[in-house]
Amino acid sequence: MLQSRYNTLYMKNILSFIDKPKIAIEYGVYKGGTFELLGEYADIVYGIDSYFFVKEDISSFVSQWVHPRMKSGWELEICDVRQSKKVNSLENESVDIVHYDAGRDRNTTQSTVDIFFDKLTDRSIVAFDNLQLTPLDNLFSMLSGYNKLLPFGLTVDKDRRGKVYCAKTEEFAQEYRARMEEWKTETFNGIQCVYQKEGMSYVKNDPRY
Repeated sequence: MLQSRYNTLYMKNILSFIDKPKIAIEYGVYKGGTFELLGEYADIVYGIDSYFFVKEDISSFVSQWVHPRMKSGWELEICDVRQSKKVNSLENESVDIVHYDAGRDRNTTQSTVDIFFDKLTDRSIVAFDNLQLTPLDNLFSMLSGYNKLLPFGLTVDKDRRGKVYCAKTEEFAQEYRARMEEWKTETFNGIQCVYQKEGMSYVKNDPRY
């Protein structure tokens, strides 16, 4: 699914919270747009995608769309997101950024988070992408699938698609929340929320809050 410019803009702003990130991982590379963007921040980017949805020859597809975007040292692994040999081989506390745009069922998400969690540095940011964040039950359901990760922010575009941002540690979750507050965000259940369209809200008119 294509990124909205709105969500991409805020992703850039949020990823800039990390000073000189070293390694980024993207689950769900597709044509490599965000894969390439992550290289503006991290020195090395590893991509994992099964490409099960690609009807044409996968090698040809990847050669046409992804390989031209890659830099020296980057790798693309074609496999189920839960079976990445590259991620398993990384040292613990070595990954600063994870962009997750792959299978969104709860079991897949939880399993993948379990696999990469120990690889994260304390300052790391994990972005879950292209989520239908409304109605509220969708958000509650997804947050329950993030296991030990601590959601600190979300962005929602005019089409009600968005990203949820998580930290590994409470120290950095608090720091990142504070930095997002400077954008005059709305607070929902401890999460800083940014909306493209005026009048969109998770808090107003909801009986639970």
